[in-house]
Amino acid sequence: MEPDFIEFIRNARKRKAGKFRNQLTVFLVCFGMSVFLWLLVHLSKEYYYSTDYRLNFTQVPWNMKMKECSDSMLTLTLQIQGYEFFSEQFFRKKKRETDVSLRGIKVKYNEDEASGYILTRSIGKDIAEQNAYPMDIYATSPDTIYFTFERKSPHKNLQ
Repeated sequence: MEPDFIEFIRNARKRKAGKFRNQLTVFLVCFGMSVFLWLLVHLSKEYYYSTDYRLNFTQVPWNMKMKECSDSMLTLTLQIQGYEFFSEQFFRKKKRETDVSLRGIKVKYNEDEASGYILTRSIGKDIAEQNAYPMDIYATSPDTIYFTFERKSPHKNLQ
């Protein structure tokens, strides 16, 4: 094997027209086919992929103002096929955002403050439904987002 390899290198240096070109062509065709088959095998597997989404909260209860929330980033761990994983990594935008409606949030009142929470599993399902390709959500982090609201003060007309 070693003498053949050394001869192959010598042929590359001398640039023999016919034999070297044929050997190089056969090598490149076989190499290209093996890379193509390797890619097909790896793109058909399923992978776990984590991605972050910035959450924009909308439709806060009408008489409340959001004081604070426990987290504004949602990390989704997705079970995804290799092709979609490749597309997600290289062709999709890196900064991901989604709007979260607080319309149906359950609020507990305590004097001038109120508190509530939302489970992030439902947010993950909404994100999955909006995507162009199918994906299975394996996990969400955090699993619950807590909110603190304060009552809006009525506007006073100063004259």
